[in-house]
Parts: sequence; structure tokens; C-alpha cells
Amino acid sequence: MSNLKDIQEIVTLYNQGDFSNGIKRCENIFDSNKTNPIFLHIFGLFHHALSNQEKAISLYKKSLEIKPDYIDALVSLGRLHVESDFEESFFNFNKALQLNEQSVDILNCLGDLHFKYEKYEQAKEYFHKALNQNQSDNISMSNFGICLYRLGDTENAITNLQKSLEIEPNYISALNNLAVIYMDLENYQEGLSLLQKVISLEKNNFLANKNAGLLYIKLEDFEKAKIFIENALKYNKDDDELNFIYDSVNNKTPKNAPLNYVESLFNNYAKNFERSLTKELDYKFPKKMCEFVIDRNDIPNNFDNAIDLGCGTGLSGEVFRDYVDFFTGVDLSNNMLDIAKKKKIYDELLTGDICNILEKSTKKYNLFIIADVFVYIGELQDVFSQIKNRSEEGAAIIFSTEHLEDGDYRLVKQRYRHSKNYIEKILKQNNFNLIDFKTEKLRKDKNSYITGGIYLANLENK
Repeated sequence: MSNLKDIQEIVTLYNQGDFSNGIKRCENIFDSNKTNPIFLHIFGLFHHALSNQEKAISLYKKSLEIKPDYIDALVSLGRLHVESDFEESFFNFNKALQLNEQSVDILNCLGDLHFKYEKYEQAKEYFHKALNQNQSDNISMSNFGICLYRLGDTENAITNLQKSLEIEPNYISALNNLAVIYMDLENYQEGLSLLQKVISLEKNNFLANKNAGLLYIKLEDFEKAKIFIENALKYNKDDDELNFIYDSVNNKTPKNAPLNYVESLFNNYAKNFERSLTKELDYKFPKKMCEFVIDRNDIPNNFDNAIDLGCGTGLSGEVFRDYVDFFTGVDLSNNMLDIAKKKKIYDELLTGDICNILEKSTKKYNLFIIADVFVYIGELQDVFSQIKNRSEEGAAIIFSTEHLEDGDYRLVKQRYRHSKNYIEKILKQNNFNLIDFKTEKLRKDKNSYITGGIYLANLENK
């Protein structure tokens, strides 16, 4: 059999999705094709499809050793590294682009890569270049649109996504992305209509089923929400975020919200966070927490070394700053910390999970501020154990909860509520004295207010 026939045969197997037999066939004809870069590239594609990454990388690289300017192999190598190595992925995509600067596909690959790593300005430039090469490319138009949305240009984002759908009315990605924007704008009927169209075209589409479930949660139609979330979990049963949300609508209470769920939530929420929380939801707890500490005569009103755990954009930091000598802020979300950094409130900003940060730290603090953080943590023993380890003698801790009258803690609408009895138990187990407690209106929830608890405690002197 000639090399050409070999190539045609394995290409057919690849296009049919018969990857296992494709690998077997490649192994059988390897000796007669081992110097053919096209063969080596396709052999790598089979391994890539079956997640045999090391083997795929080896074959792609062998292909490029024989033909260094082989664009397809460069693009495949770039795609393989997208999830794990930005620099390696960029190197290969960029090298491919240098060989073909007008390739819409390569420009979109580079845009997608930067978008994935939240480098939205750079992503926008690549998508814009792709559109300049082909003004009627619906994929570039859709990519450009969702990138504009992440950059806060909602109006032009919608325009570009709608143009993409005018070119290709059944383009799944544009339908999903436009639906998400409408959901964020609380235009639920438009969002639902688009998601229903996606599901009619592709009933097992994970994102459409997931977003439909989230939309029905916003509408508080929990029975319909369950149906769509269950459908989504059929296609991705290990999605931590979705399992957490499913527990919530089924009145179950896991110990904590998944870290990736909280990180993603606030990375996406960062730009609108302060306006939404302070203007729309009438959230004033940071000021109330500060007054709860500073107005007392039985604890200091100046602190050498304070840490704001879950500091977000710095709402608590702004009101406590005048009473702190050295101030550390900690948050999971880089996007929230970017905003806090611009305010120049904190002397130090750390990114990560609060328990991990405290565990690795060698510092001691005499004030811990934790505002609206425990709504994402149910079981609080680990947090307070780490706080205790990092506390100076007599250290104060001021924190808030969504208040629960009965039980220990409960998950309500993806947020945890804690009872005073539970908090007192956790404080006692970790040698903290509860100095004071009060309930206040925490924030708006539609036409009413959620009740919050403010706690002030300090570490017992040895």
C-alpha cells in the first residue's frame, strides 16, 4: 500500500471518530510512514483525541522535526497546551501565524487562548484581526462579541453576537453566549428562548442545560431548574459548581462551596460588584462592622497588623484603613484584587483560599476582618483553627454571617446561613471569647431584606 493510501485510510478513520482503531492502524503502518510529517501529525491527533497527551506531543514534535513549517502540527501542538501551559501554546500558535498571517483560524486560536486566561484586551485584538480578514466569519464575530462583553461593552457585544446569528442562525456558541448576557441583564425570557433553541438543536448541550437550570433558579422555579441541571450532570457529572447548585435546589447542605465556583463567580462579578452590592442591594455591613469594633472601650481601636480575609474590591479595607498600621488583603479572585490594588488600601495583597493562605503564613495578626465570606463556607472549624494559629495574644476578629435561627448552618440560594449557637460553639472550640453580637439588615433580596449577624470576638489570653 502506498503512503498516500495509508494517509487516506487513517484520515477516514479520524473523521469517523474511530480513534482506537485509528491508533492500531497507525501502529501497523508506522515503519513505512515514520518519516512522513502528515502521517505523524494524524497519528498524534488520534492520541490527542484519547487524551494520550505525552504520546501526542511526541508525535507532533517528530512531525515538526521533519517539517518545521508544518502549520497544522504547530496549531495542534498549540491546542494541546491550551489548558495547561499558556506560554507553550502561544509559542506554537504564534509561530503558525508567522507562517500565515492571514489565517482566520489561527487568529481565533490565539484569541481563544488569551480569552481563556482572561487576557481580554489581547484576545479582542486577535478576534478583531480575524474579522478584518473575513468580515462575514460568524465565529470571529461571536468571539469578538463575548470578548467585548467581558470588557464591559455590553451594547456592542450584543450587536456582534446578533450579527453572528444573522450569518449563521444555528451557531451554538453565539446562542449560548447571547443567552448568558441576557441572563446577566435579567432579560430572562430572551435568554430562555435562546437556550431552548440550543437544546432543540443539540439536546445534550452541557452549557445550554446548565444555563437553563441557573436561569430557572433566578426565576425561583426550582422544579424546572432540577430538570435542566440533572440533564447537564448527565454530560458532566464531575462539575463541582453544578453539583453544588444541584444540592442547593434539593435542600441539601454540603460543607462548603467549591473554590472554583466562588473564584469564577467573583471574577465575573468584579466589574459590577460594588455598584450592585452598595447601590442595588443596599449593603452597608463594612461600615457597621467597623463601628462595632471602634466604638468599644474594652478592645484597642488601633491595630499593628490586620488581615482582611475575602477582601474583594476593598469595601471593608476602606473603612478600617485608618485604624490599621500594616494591612493585608486576601481574596480568591484576581479580578477583585485588581480593583482593590488600584485603590491602594492594602500594604499587601495575596491571592488564594483563605485557609491555605493562613496555613502557609508565618505572620501573626491582631485583627481579622471577614465580611460576607462565610456565606460560601458552611463548616467553619478549619477556618477558625487557622485563624487561631495566626493570632497574636488577644487578637480581635470581626465577621458577618447571614443569620440562621435554628440548626448549625444551611445552604439557601447557594449561600450559607449560620446560627448564633453554631458560631458560639466554633469560637469556644478555638479559644475565642464572643465579646458582642447583633443582627442587622444585611442586604436586599427582592422586596425584603436578609438578616445578617455581626460578631466580635477575641482570642483568650493564655
